[in-house]
Amino acid sequence: MSLSAGQVESMVEKAVAEIEVPGLSLAVFDDGTTIQCATGRAELDPERHVRPEDLFPIWSVTKIMTATMVSILADRDLLDLRATIASAIPGIRIAGDSADRITIRQLLSHTAGLPPIGPSPTGIADTGPGDDCRELFVNSLAPVGLSAQPGEVYSYSNPGYVVLGYLIERLTKTTWEAALCELLLDPAGLEEIEVPYHRPLDAARVALYRGDEAGQLVSVEEIFPTWRSGAPCGTTVWGTARALVDLGRIFFDGVAPNGRRILSEAALAAMSEPEFPARSAVASPRLFQGLGWRGSDRRGHRVLAHGGGDHNELSVVPSRNLAVAVMTNGPGGDDLRAQLPRQLIDAAIGSDA
Repeated sequence: MSLSAGQVESMVEKAVAEIEVPGLSLAVFDDGTTIQCATGRAELDPERHVRPEDLFPIWSVTKIMTATMVSILADRDLLDLRATIASAIPGIRIAGDSADRITIRQLLSHTAGLPPIGPSPTGIADTGPGDDCRELFVNSLAPVGLSAQPGEVYSYSNPGYVVLGYLIERLTKTTWEAALCELLLDPAGLEEIEVPYHRPLDAARVALYRGDEAGQLVSVEEIFPTWRSGAPCGTTVWGTARALVDLGRIFFDGVAPNGRRILSEAALAAMSEPEFPARSAVASPRLFQGLGWRGSDRRGHRVLAHGGGDHNELSVVPSRNLAVAVMTNGPGGDDLRAQLPRQLIDAAIGSDA
């Protein structure tokens, strides 16, 4: 049996009663049906309630898009995931001569050894709004040192995904934003995703909030830096929960909701294949890093997931044709996005018993 709308709404209501957030948008695809739920406030002053069509920042779920684009280019024989980034981009310099030893697959799986670099906690620097911003940022990585040798340890790296964005630009001879639309969003029919600097949408954005010292909500223009340089890792793109679920549905079988094949079976398998660093303390398929996705085992089902900042989560259970997207716009989102997808997945899997 699939999840019902009433069941999903009840679980959302219970979750937000326990973990308060300003606003929430959720979408679930299960057994051929999409269920949407929106609650809370998109804006406090003037007050406006969240609607399913409202846009939320996607943040680091964007990494799944970048990883998918790289996989599409590999499908087209324009790159080899096992190749070094230096062979793919002649003349590139990262951490001295390390580009000769860092593979594209290691960048995708956060095992390249790149440290968090830059003036912000995300490791991204503002290199301007121009089309050359990724090239300028990648050039700034030449003098840095590695935090570990390539392939040795897992270390989440925003800069590594900017390098992948620059690789996409070099291979497609266009901007990362244009390539995102041409390679992925347009073919897959993902219309509810706004790509600043290339594809604006006539849709309302939610307001973003932080908590002040007294615990009151304060409106902010941004929660994380929105520099264009960091777009491939998650600084600029906005979308709906329904759009994220539709993105997740590609990872059931490589085919988008509109019927277009986006990834070959081989590319799909490669993205969810466990990547265990040489010095990993964990070598189990129950919890692993794939190419973009983080994987885990839940009651005998493989779950692919990726978070966006402290506020969003996209989870996919390919064996169950189940996808869950949770998006929030302020404090409490970190706890809610960690709990609610798991509860919904458990309910769906449990309904099969």
